[in-house]
Formats: sequence, C-alpha cells, structure tokens
Amino acid sequence: MRRTPLLLLFALLFACGQKPASKPERFASIGKGAADYPSLQQALHEAPPEVEVFLLEDPVHTEAGIVVERDAEIRGIGAKRTILQAGDTPDAAADRVLTVAGGARVVVRDITIRHGQATEGLRGGGGIRNYGELQLIDCRIENNRAIFGAGVLNYGLLSISDSLILNNRTLPPSAAETVSAAGCTGAGGGIKNEPSGELYLSRTEIRGNYSRRRGGGLFIACESEALVEESLFTENECGRSGGGIHNRGDLELRRSRIVRNSARKGAGGIQNLGRTAIFDTRVKRNSHIDLENASGGGFYGQGELTADEGNRIGILSE
Repeated sequence: MRRTPLLLLFALLFACGQKPASKPERFASIGKGAADYPSLQQALHEAPPEVEVFLLEDPVHTEAGIVVERDAEIRGIGAKRTILQAGDTPDAAADRVLTVAGGARVVVRDITIRHGQATEGLRGGGGIRNYGELQLIDCRIENNRAIFGAGVLNYGLLSISDSLILNNRTLPPSAAETVSAAGCTGAGGGIKNEPSGELYLSRTEIRGNYSRRRGGGLFIACESEALVEESLFTENECGRSGGGIHNRGDLELRRSRIVRNSARKGAGGIQNLGRTAIFDTRVKRNSHIDLENASGGGFYGQGELTADEGNRIGILSE
C-alpha cells in the first residue's frame, strides 16, 4: 500500500498522543454572552491571523454551512459537553455543519458534530466535507444526512482518532442526482473517501451507520487509500455490499474488529474490489440478507488480498 509522508506523520503523531509543535496559542471564544464572537463563521472571517484556536463556549451551538478557509483549531470541552449542530434535527438543518477548504489545515477536537444535511447539487458530506488537511480528535460525528458520505466526505487528508462515527444515513437521490453521480449515490454511510483522498483512522468506533448502496460504515473509492488501526466497525448496514467497509482503493487494516455488520448482497463485513492488507484483525458475525445471491458474509470480492496475517475471518456468521 502506498502511503504519503504526511499520512505517515499523522499516524506517528496519533500513535504517540502528540500534535505538531507550534508557537504559543492565541484564542478566540465563540458563543452567547461575553464571548468574542457570536458565530464560528464570523470568528473565522474576522479574527486576526495570529488567532489559531477557536473555543466553542455554548454547550449546544447551532450553526450551519460553516466554511473553514484558514489554518485553525476548533475546540470544545468534550464531545459530550460541546455540540456543534446544523439544526435541532437533520430535517431542520439548512446545510451541512462544516466544510474544510483546500489548503486549510484544521483540527477539530472534543466536539460532537451532528444534525447536518447536505442540500446543494450532489449532496455529499452531511456532517463534514473536507478538501484540506483535517484532524478529528476525540469527536463524535452523529446523525447527519447526505446522499453519499453522510457523516464525513473526504477529498483531502483526513485523520480521525479516539472518536465515534454514529448513526449517519444516506438519503434517496433525486433523478438528476442519480444520473449526474454516475453510480456514487448512496455510498458511505459513516465515511466516504473519494479519489485522491487519504484517510488515517485510529482507535475509533464506526457504529450504526446506514448506506442505501455500498459501504455502510466506510466506502473507499478508487484511487484513494485508508489506513485503519485499532478501530471497531459494528452494526453498520447497507442496501448492497460492504456493510462494514466497501473498498475499491487501497486499504490496510491493523488490530481492528469488523463485527455484526450486514449487507443485502456481497459481504456484510468487508467487500474488497481493490487492494486490502489485513493484520491481527477479527472479521466476525457479519451477515448478508439476500441468501439466493449469497457471496460471503465476512470478507468477499474480486479484489486483491495483499496480506493476511494473524487474522480471524468468518465466512458467514462465525
């Protein structure tokens, strides 16, 4: 599997529990009352360049369509105590929660991001859409909606550690979206990694996500790559193949568990149509629903298994 130097750097930093060295932090607070700015978008636009850290002070801060075009760290006081939401419910949301623009280097830490719903064009990325370099640390991404990449849609470099990706769902596409998207609709309930995207996932749980088509937990597109370590995929579902993971690119799994996921066709656990290397990983108790066209509950596909070391992989419901 090809890995870029930057992806390796993120992997090493997260493994050591460290972040890149930086100059002393300057803060701006966001919220009601005596905070510096009432909205995160205003703070990102108006705060001077030396401000690098944006503190959310409201326990629940409602704001949709935030675009981050500068280097920044967006910080809460814990994912259970700081919520950034696009609306009181996904149906009430005017847009996704957050977009990271190309060229921006962004850290989101100790925050729940929820109730986003992509609304424009090809509606990808309900919670977060990333074109830049994004780190999610100790976050929850939950209850977001889009036709693909419902929780997180990644075109850039995405690193997620010590987080929970929960109960994100893809939406039915319109007729125009079905034609324009050329087969991409309904892929990636939790996360979708687009071509050229690079994903590093560590110590993270991907649970209870749903995709109408492929990749209930994670969809890895052609010409993209993902490294997954010490993570759990469970109770994810999809209408076609790859209830836990659907891989068409390059995937490396290490010390992870893919358990109790389901798909209508193909593999309930991992559908492999790309290149997959698996080390010390358990793929167990996954299932598919369409027994007349059964293809394997745990791991299945016409792709290449480049490494298989120290694993336990169940075929159906083992």
